[in-house]
Amino acid sequence: MNTTSQERMSVREHVAYGSGDMALSVSIISASLLIYTFMISVVGLTPIDAGWVLLAVRLIDAITDPVMGWLSGKVKTRWGRYRHWIAICSIPFGISLFMLFTVVGESYSARLGWTTGAYILNSIMFTMIAIPYISLVGVMTNDPAERLKANTFRFPMAKAATIIVTTFVPYYVTSKGAAEAGNAYALAFLVLGIASIIVLMFCAFYVKERVEINSPNNVSTKKQILSLMKNDQWLILCITMVLLLIAFATRGNIAFIYGTEFAKAAGGWEIGIFMGMWSAGGIAGALISKWLTDRYNKLAVFRWSLYLSALMAYVLSLLA
Repeated sequence: MNTTSQERMSVREHVAYGSGDMALSVSIISASLLIYTFMISVVGLTPIDAGWVLLAVRLIDAITDPVMGWLSGKVKTRWGRYRHWIAICSIPFGISLFMLFTVVGESYSARLGWTTGAYILNSIMFTMIAIPYISLVGVMTNDPAERLKANTFRFPMAKAATIIVTTFVPYYVTSKGAAEAGNAYALAFLVLGIASIIVLMFCAFYVKERVEINSPNNVSTKKQILSLMKNDQWLILCITMVLLLIAFATRGNIAFIYGTEFAKAAGGWEIGIFMGMWSAGGIAGALISKWLTDRYNKLAVFRWSLYLSALMAYVLSLLA
């Protein structure tokens, strides 16, 4: 790796980098917390069909993620290796957000087809932006302190987007009533789609790729996979993350329904605050984990966090 420059990043560039995660957070949180409820309550899909849609998209993700990783490492333009992907995909990404939360078709099969296609498009656009975006900070600067500083802008901006999606969208949709829920979702995500395009363009145009990668990894994919399979620590971590993501997806997709049907949160601010507690907990957890890992062994903190999470889930199940 050859470093072409070690210049410090400006505040504007830090903000531009963080803004990219705002748009990605809008998509991933919407697809995690709102889409299942939308498919059942507004589109009118059965829970089983909605589940099949979610599964189909995740299976496609398993293919598109490594393909995009390969493409972003191979294709280079005058912009660099990553920024052009964000710029090119920003508009279709914003459109796909709007499409995902609109209802098209009179028949059940037509609505099912539209929802499935829109979700697949949104997932592909997300991947085509997220993979380059994740890699972007590595070529913006070779200074670890500057990379850390860039991430200090990234995470608060992502959390701000999360709060908007988890609090204000449920508030707005439910305050309009069940009859107008479809139009409310469409308008909310029209606004969020346009905002996502703007912040992604801002990210693409105002960050710089300073670090030139002259020797990309030429190890075959097969050899890399075989090496990973021999790494027992990687396998343990991989299984752990799969289980955590299953729990995250399950909790997220039923949160809206649980809040309205079982917790009896009324429309408007009640359900908005109920959903927003998810964001508040995430922010508090990030702050607490930073404090704990600065003082204690990171592995021990991770292990005890899992124990406490399992205990809390069990206690809540008894209270439900």
